Amino acid sequence: MHKSAIQHFAAGLLMAIAGTSARGEPVSSRPVPSAPPSVSVEGVALQIAPANTGAGGRLSTFEYGGSGSYRLAVPFGSVRIGGGWRRVRINASGFENVKWKDLEGDYERKSVRLFFLRPGRWTWTATANLETSHRAGADHQEGLSAFGLVAAQTEVSRKLRLGGGVLALFPLDGDPLVIPVPVVEYRWSPEWALSLERGLALWYRPSGGSQSFFLHVTPEGCRYRLPMDSAHAPDGMLAHERIDSRIGWVCSLAPGVRFRGFVGTTFAQEFAVKDSDRRTVERARTDPTLTAGLEAVIAF
Repeated sequence: MHKSAIQHFAAGLLMAIAGTSARGEPVSSRPVPSAPPSVSVEGVALQIAPANTGAGGRLSTFEYGGSGSYRLAVPFGSVRIGGGWRRVRINASGFENVKWKDLEGDYERKSVRLFFLRPGRWTWTATANLETSHRAGADHQEGLSAFGLVAAQTEVSRKLRLGGGVLALFPLDGDPLVIPVPVVEYRWSPEWALSLERGLALWYRPSGGSQSFFLHVTPEGCRYRLPMDSAHAPDGMLAHERIDSRIGWVCSLAPGVRFRGFVGTTFAQEFAVKDSDRRTVERARTDPTLTAGLEAVIAF
């Protein structure tokens, strides 16, 4: 499977089995469809420290943004409708190749999302996501990508849930792709759970507490459309891919208020410039580096 397909698969699986980000809970903790309508607002900030590259310079990123969603009960389940925005700042230093320095700047991601949950002996989920990602000056429509996923899972024992689904991808830099996906959660005690959640996730939640702790190994990736007047890749794109390993803490300070912080390492990180025919013209791989972030969610 192509690397970008793996990354889209992980992101799609998260949407399907979690429904929202920064939940601070294992997969099987789900909203109750009969509950009143609710609104949630999320803010996020993430820093990846400067990392040396094989191209002779250093690259780093800082991103921040927010999202909001509205959940309501419908026949046979619940629906969550939401949208999000993120700004990513890419910094480049020490490069002799002027292309990388010219690509330094701000990039944006905007998305809308629809998520459906039907609980029961078999829990069904369906999600659709449309996103535009681009540098300032690029056509928003030229930066569109999307995915859709339908999945089902059931409890096969007191400790294990299994299931599967189908993920349809419409990436910015490739042909449509359909991928089968597994759904797995193993909970060997009330406090400990291991699941597929944007990669591999290990959760620990002390009994009766309002805090939880996690270890995630997560593939991440995004492609940004470049403007027509880009000096080195007119109407091309910048691809940023990586794997994040994070250890973190989630705390519920009050009903509906949740904070999540983490530190870790970013490895297998790669930046690639592609032309309008999707051919790679420049590529830079970085050394492992540190990462840290903070997320906050308010629901009412």
